[in-house]
Amino acid sequence: MNDINKSLRDAYYSALSSITFNGSDVNVYEVMPQGADLPAILLSLQTDTDDSVKTDFGHDQTILIEVWQDYQGDFGTKDVVDTIANDILNISIGTGLDLLPNYKVVTSTLDQSTYLEENLASVYRIRKQLRIRHRIQEL
Repeated sequence: MNDINKSLRDAYYSALSSITFNGSDVNVYEVMPQGADLPAILLSLQTDTDDSVKTDFGHDQTILIEVWQDYQGDFGTKDVVDTIANDILNISIGTGLDLLPNYKVVTSTLDQSTYLEENLASVYRIRKQLRIRHRIQEL
């Protein structure tokens, strides 16, 4: 059995780097840099649980993906984070992720979708969190 975390992050980074919003690339990060251009995508927490059977090694893997957007003032809309979240779901669940030649994604589902809103000193921040679950088989 192998540690699959890096392989999954790399596949997400590659797949999500194609997302644009209003004609501009949406940056993908593993750690959100201070002062990052928003909207942006954060590849956040991962879990990996052994899901092996007698005939193969398997993983029950989750990844938390966040979409961040800031607004000047003390209010904003969820439209931007929803639009980008839909693109993420279409890639991760719809088209699927390429983990070949070492792994195969058997199933992908959305476990949870949550909004977080923060009224910071100079901006109003909206974050949408998507927890996506993958059943992955080692080849």
